[in-house]
Amino acid sequence: MRHPISARAARRSGVRVGALVLTAATATSVVAVGASAALPRANDPYKKQQLVVRSADGGIATEPDFSHDSRANRFLGYVSTATNIAGTVARGTRNVYVLSRTGSIQASGNAWQPGASRLVSAGLGGQPANGDSWAPSLSGFTKAGDAPGAAKQMAFLSNATNLVAGTPADGRTFAYVTPVGGGALRRIDAPGSATGVEVSGDSTAVVVSTTTGLYLFTPRNGKVRQLVKAAGITDPSVTARATEVVYARGSSIYTKRTSGNPRSKRVAQGSHPDVDAGGQTKKDKGRVRAVAYTSGGKAFRKRLDTGVVEDLGSQDVTTNVKLNAGGSTIVYGTGRDVGVRVRVLESLKFGGYDRAQGTCPEGQGDVTHVAVSTRYNYVAFTCEGGGLYLQHVGEK
Repeated sequence: MRHPISARAARRSGVRVGALVLTAATATSVVAVGASAALPRANDPYKKQQLVVRSADGGIATEPDFSHDSRANRFLGYVSTATNIAGTVARGTRNVYVLSRTGSIQASGNAWQPGASRLVSAGLGGQPANGDSWAPSLSGFTKAGDAPGAAKQMAFLSNATNLVAGTPADGRTFAYVTPVGGGALRRIDAPGSATGVEVSGDSTAVVVSTTTGLYLFTPRNGKVRQLVKAAGITDPSVTARATEVVYARGSSIYTKRTSGNPRSKRVAQGSHPDVDAGGQTKKDKGRVRAVAYTSGGKAFRKRLDTGVVEDLGSQDVTTNVKLNAGGSTIVYGTGRDVGVRVRVLESLKFGGYDRAQGTCPEGQGDVTHVAVSTRYNYVAFTCEGGGLYLQHVGEK
């Protein structure tokens, strides 16, 4: 997306950020990028945002996730406890849905028009799921010429026992994968109880963290392969080509190649990591270029080529952080507002926004979860009051 860089940067207040405890394995330096004490709201903070999922029965929407098909972003996954969205569900149960985009879809990233939602976590025979489902993850990637690569798969977690026949009723959580446009669910039988899941952008692999380790599932042959044997792994995030995965364990963040047998590498101190889609050149070979994460209530990005940690906003981060596919943009919630900070990997130009890019309306409480599209044309977020909102940041 093309936005003014130097003019926006000049308007920043430059408030110094709080210190981050570093180790040799964390980074060589910290750079404060366009920091400010607060995000002022525009005169009309709702001008470019729309409520795309409304619950009439008091249900709560959470955990949005875009499909990553360039600027098309044809699908938006989310979780809701509502009973009146689609399908047959049990009151109070968390279910996974996918919302389809409709209307004109242009290569420039024009305004996103919501279509219909489909229940993904449906029980066998059309019955309600008898347990919670959450953590939706959608595939999709960018081809040559910025063309969208199809979003084919959707993964999620569930402790329901009636989504797939033969599911053990032993209290475990399993990861599931299914065609994003509709089709049969497949249970991923990785050892232990699942704690996190993410599908690769090219749909060739699903990474699952469990109570026993980190695993790679290949939908093509149905095989599960162990990547790391360790307890306490959460928040796996994988590159578009399934070349490398990032995960959290304890208060540390690690990278791990998915081929060969290299050891995991500690790259940062923090939690809730999210990675870019991976390098597109032969030199990068699809490897992680940048990792976004939280530490001490702040949002950070670490560039793995230089080891430099960049602070992309000094506000207190009260949600997860998400990094777009290009690795340039971190999105996060801070109270009622959604912050967007841009630092282009190649040029290092700063394009952070001096206004909130999304705000929970009065009476809807604070932001609970955020998501960002491939090229940061769109931001999705949920509020404590229950709604799922979408902000059109702008066309390229």
